[in-house]
Amino acid sequence: MSAFGKSLVIITIYILFMPVAAVYAQDAGTPDTVRIEDAAGSFNYDDPVPFPVSVSIYNDNDLNSIIIPLIVDGYSGWVRFDSVSYQDSRLSDPAVLDIREVYSYGSDMRTVDSLLLKFEIGTGNALPAGDGKICDLWFRPNYGGGVLIDSLPYSPYGNLTLSSSGGSFTPQFQAGALDISCAYMIGDTRPDGAINASDLLGLYKGYLGCFDFDFTDPWHADVNCDRYTDLRDAINLYDYIFKDSSDILCNCGSYNAPIYNDPGIPDTVWIESDILYVGKQDTISVGIINDENLRGFAFALEWDGDAILEYTDEIFNAPRLSADVFLNYYECNQDDMVNPDTMYAATWSYSEFNIPPGREAVLNFVVIPQSTGNLSFRFVGYYTHPTVLSIGAESMLVTENKEAILPVIAGGNIVVEPYLCGDTNRDGLVNISDAIWIVNYVFAGGDPPMPYEAGDANCDSVVGISDAVYIINYVFAGGNVPCFDC
Repeated sequence: MSAFGKSLVIITIYILFMPVAAVYAQDAGTPDTVRIEDAAGSFNYDDPVPFPVSVSIYNDNDLNSIIIPLIVDGYSGWVRFDSVSYQDSRLSDPAVLDIREVYSYGSDMRTVDSLLLKFEIGTGNALPAGDGKICDLWFRPNYGGGVLIDSLPYSPYGNLTLSSSGGSFTPQFQAGALDISCAYMIGDTRPDGAINASDLLGLYKGYLGCFDFDFTDPWHADVNCDRYTDLRDAINLYDYIFKDSSDILCNCGSYNAPIYNDPGIPDTVWIESDILYVGKQDTISVGIINDENLRGFAFALEWDGDAILEYTDEIFNAPRLSADVFLNYYECNQDDMVNPDTMYAATWSYSEFNIPPGREAVLNFVVIPQSTGNLSFRFVGYYTHPTVLSIGAESMLVTENKEAILPVIAGGNIVVEPYLCGDTNRDGLVNISDAIWIVNYVFAGGDPPMPYEAGDANCDSVVGISDAVYIINYVFAGGNVPCFDC
């Protein structure tokens, strides 16, 4: 059974007329049988219409109690319980039932609800011998593919049991298969009946979290049918469109489990720890430590702490990546300057070039610190779409064979400090030692001011001997304070 889509539905139908015998008896005559009838449904992401699944019983003696525990195994498709009905069934006569109750125990977006159906028959009645439907279970499709409804061998609500005046016994059981078709085209993310470059853009922007880019729904975008929409789907769709790889798109219901394969040393995404300064535009570097060839990567980074960063929407390749080979970064972020804040970025190679094993930076993104403090970074996990499928903003490395690696994260301790214009040696004062620092930097190859802008006393965007003269005039001749004209 698959790890996803296994759903437990406990359907216990009590038709009570007299006490159930404590000892199981033999089923005399033709074996009584409980059947789940085969059924078909169609999944349309706009309006997933419920469809009925009939529960039938053949019995050659009057029955006064029925218990049917079921398991719903979504081995490739998904369904969710919606309701129960009795029209045109053997239990449709309202005079027969004194009490008709349906209990639902929770709702999981990936599974079917657990249910308990209870019926009590009025005095003098029973379910007579016969063959036919006792109720319809209505399921709402959540994913195309196949679903098997089978008997649950052991249940806390009771095992599969029929009871008559002669005692209780275990009937035969016939499982039912559900076939759910897909009323949409996989890969057509901006549904127009065709798959083209606009669908790739819709998928790419959509899964990064930029939902204003016409990302219609995650089902169209689940190109490899693993019930996630992530960077691998974008790469597969790119290859399908531009490399004429017709076998890449999956078929409705051909569920493929996600592949997370990282033999050897775990790959790591690192954030360079650094000191930034309030008001000074700077970069934060992101690197990868990998021991295999990579086709691409996606980062979903969230920072939190008591410092505020303004993200400038600028991002660029580090020297490790070739701008001629890798697609431009598509990125977006919350950028509301309220922590925690988030930045998403992804790229991949559109040729046969891969990122070889290494440990250097792969990208830099530009920020302007707005306040002092400390920041730490972490990965953001998947979004959960309100109708069951997960859309990825997850940090992921994709190998040259399109296998996914979920890396660990390291580093990312950012300290944001204030700076005083003219205080080139960072001792908190502006005096003659700061002018000497600039002279050493300009003429003797000494260290630059920290930060560089602190040495630009006359605001001409260059640190030179004129800045040292400006500071000397301020200290000894009552001149303007450094950066007075900025």
